[in-house]
Amino acid sequence: MATFEVLTSSNVIGPPSGGGGGDTIYTGDGSLAGARVVDLDGNVLSFQQGGNNLLELDPVGFTSTLTATDATAQSLVRVVGDLSGNNVSFEINSNDGTNEVSIAGDGQAQTLSYTADTHNFTGGGLWDLDGNTLQIQQGGNNFLELNPTAGEEIARLQVNNLTGDGNQAYFSAFTTNTDATATIGVSLGFETESYITAFADATTSTIQYTADSHTFNGNVGVGVAPGNLFEVTNGAGGYNLQIDNTQFASSIESYNGTAQSYLRLRSDLGTNAVIFNLSTYDGTNQVNIYGDAVAQTITLTAVHFNYAGLQDFASNAAAISGGLVEGDLYYTRTVDEAIVKIVVTPA
Repeated sequence: MATFEVLTSSNVIGPPSGGGGGDTIYTGDGSLAGARVVDLDGNVLSFQQGGNNLLELDPVGFTSTLTATDATAQSLVRVVGDLSGNNVSFEINSNDGTNEVSIAGDGQAQTLSYTADTHNFTGGGLWDLDGNTLQIQQGGNNFLELNPTAGEEIARLQVNNLTGDGNQAYFSAFTTNTDATATIGVSLGFETESYITAFADATTSTIQYTADSHTFNGNVGVGVAPGNLFEVTNGAGGYNLQIDNTQFASSIESYNGTAQSYLRLRSDLGTNAVIFNLSTYDGTNQVNIYGDAVAQTITLTAVHFNYAGLQDFASNAAAISGGLVEGDLYYTRTVDEAIVKIVVTPA
């Protein structure tokens, strides 16, 4: 292996003297004339062609530049190691006079910049964030953010309106040591917002929708597997719709925190519960209709019953002549009262 000599008065390259030897780099036939060390002594060394630098070594600016150029196009590699001037960087650049591609790195700012119309990554690759956050921005607005902070990991893809309106569309995923959340959302001027959030923690899994209106195009089916519960809640502690496949039951409810109206249906032959229940309650008073298919009963609960439209017949025979059949209700008016009766078929 060749070794370079320590600078001495005999091997520091000085003015060319030709023919090889200690004061020349090459012999007359172009062969390297032994190991050589060149001391720039504070001067810039340039190799040029037609006035264009091909190699420039600048010991004052602590810069080395390798250049390939013609009349218009140029490619270069430049490295700078000037700590006193706060410039520790490198640049790789190609420019055809119109278009440019470059990679530039700043060691002190810890930045790496790419300039190109197209970026192609060939072969497999792995980028290790090493605990650092990666952000891709435009005008200070994030378009992509990857934050690997342990226990608070975030991945966010978003588009921001840059004209001052504050409009935004985004997808984000967030995890902690106990839960995970994924959100798709849009906001207009930070005043109105619509979003869908899927949230999971150690005890519950929920999906939340937030919007002024929901439009479903085409056929929409919601499947509830046996043993599971589906609810549409109103935020007041009750629900508007419930499908409970743990009890084979369905409910529609209106609830404001005090007053309540609902229809509940259940078809559970395993517990002999095949019922319907229609009820309304103002916090004090209740009206209720309860039907039980197994017991073959209907129970009415109310302080007052009003049979509007009930027909008036003088007798059972008159009711049958009037078109009623067995089991129909009618009433017979007397001087002091009206009596509700049930049509029966004569024996």
